Amino acid sequence: FATCSDDGTIKIWDFFKTQLGHQERTLEGHGWDVGCIDWHPQLPLIASGSKDSLVKLWDARQGTILTTLHGHKNTIASVKWNRNGSWLLTGSRDQLIKLYDIRTMRPFQVFRGHTRDVTTMQWHPVQDNLFVSGSSGGALYFWEAECGEPIAELASAHQGAIWDVDWHPVGHILASCSQDQSTKFWTRNRPGDPINERGEDDGGGFRKRNYQGDDDRPPKRFAQYSSYGR
Repeated sequence: FATCSDDGTIKIWDFFKTQLGHQERTLEGHGWDVGCIDWHPQLPLIASGSKDSLVKLWDARQGTILTTLHGHKNTIASVKWNRNGSWLLTGSRDQLIKLYDIRTMRPFQVFRGHTRDVTTMQWHPVQDNLFVSGSSGGALYFWEAECGEPIAELASAHQGAIWDVDWHPVGHILASCSQDQSTKFWTRNRPGDPINERGEDDGGGFRKRNYQGDDDRPPKRFAQYSSYGR
């Protein structure tokens, strides 16, 4: 497994030898704190993002830099490979998310809609072109790879910065955790359920926002989401 640090390095460890403190190698090349990394799903390839505004791709076996992506103007907060490893998402404090095709090393989509820093992202585990992002303002945004604008938004999902999000393995529940000291679980409303368009707590522990829908598929442009549990 790999770890990243404010010392500007990435370290690779042997999982079976960590009790002995066995470190395979140290990757050096960023000019500032490294805040996020992600392993490629099939290849010995690591993506990293840093406070130096750069995204780097590393050969984990050789410990060398394969390429550097210069697509952002502020700290990189999150990097995420999609399931088949052909796309790489990068999210930054410049309020932009970019989607790179690993085969060309060029961004083919820029996602605009965040009004605060992008803090976290996660691909949907079933629907390949869908992902969610969180912001320092407590908002959740849902996106499709083909569309540069959010297809759904929960503007007041949390009262503080969202630090992390993750889907249930089959994609019907989303979990989010925040600086507001809460963890919330989100599930799509069933068609015909009563909704509160303003997104305020309805008194029963549910937080809802109105996006009219007519089926039970993962969220599209009409997605409805509710939270429960803290």
